[in-house]
Amino acid sequence: MRFIIGLVLVAVLAYFAPIVLPWWGIAPLAAIVGFATGAKWWQSLLFGLLSTGLVWGIYTMGINNANEGILSSKIAEILNLSGGGTLVMITAFIGALLGGLGALSGGLLREGLLPIKNKNARRSPNISYRNKKRRKKWR
Repeated sequence: MRFIIGLVLVAVLAYFAPIVLPWWGIAPLAAIVGFATGAKWWQSLLFGLLSTGLVWGIYTMGINNANEGILSSKIAEILNLSGGGTLVMITAFIGALLGGLGALSGGLLREGLLPIKNKNARRSPNISYRNKKRRKKWR
């Protein structure tokens, strides 16, 4: 459930953040979501990668289709790329890295500051009830 919440939150923030923030503004926002959701570090990385990569890819494809690929093909020509579609994929990849590393930073920060308590951890044999009983028996 934490994964889905993080996925939706980062996707919404990745869509609306460029209105008021620069292109890199999604990284600190994804870090806040990664910290707040309490997901494991690999889940934070995964929801940051997926949500931001998909949002940036779909948004860039929409812009590319709106101008019939004229702008992206000219920029791809300047950068010696094979075509405008390659530029769209590179943009989605950069967005995925940005969101994934931001969310990973937040998830790892949470794990460092607030360690997860393992409910299934074995007790130390020195303090278990069974060993106390055995020690009394042999005295």
